[in-house]
Amino acid sequence: MSCQLNTANIQTHKRLSLEPNTETIVWARVPNYITLGLQGVCSNSKFSCSKGLLVAISVVTVPYNRKVPVKLLNLTSENAVISNGRTIAVFNELNKEYECASFSHTIPEVQHVEVSETIDSPHSHFTHSKPDYSKVKSLFTFPENLQETESDKLACLLNDNLDLFVTEDNPILGYTRVVEHKILLKPDAVVKHHIASPL
Repeated sequence: MSCQLNTANIQTHKRLSLEPNTETIVWARVPNYITLGLQGVCSNSKFSCSKGLLVAISVVTVPYNRKVPVKLLNLTSENAVISNGRTIAVFNELNKEYECASFSHTIPEVQHVEVSETIDSPHSHFTHSKPDYSKVKSLFTFPENLQETESDKLACLLNDNLDLFVTEDNPILGYTRVVEHKILLKPDAVVKHHIASPL
């Protein structure tokens, strides 16, 4: 005789520490009485709400190890510590009450996640578009002896740190008010300021 319940608590299997103002995907366990392969919706639990955490509502399928991904958002300005065995989400069986709809029929990709590059395999169906570093390559002179992959890596590094260089978009880089200081000559002297200048 088997009993199928359509709601279950999703619990942590280890201690979690969530940084303030972050999104974290954790793997949490569903109970053994939940059938393998069952699809359901993960949603907030009372414990998560009491800690100031939000759980992104998501559709999951119960795998063989019974660990499902749960996306937690810590919107507080403090670390959130969750001990082992706490209920962080609730699993509800996907039934006729729910209707899954695509976010956009014209764009089949996920809208809020950048898909990482995958290894080419017959089962791989994601493609990773190559970023455009033409602006970075026009600002800097690259050595001739670099291979294309090395040149792309250098362009990526420069693009990530573009705010460190003086460009047309950032012309006043180097001007600072940090070195401004007071010089006192006598007890009754007037305060004088050193004028900020480019480094």
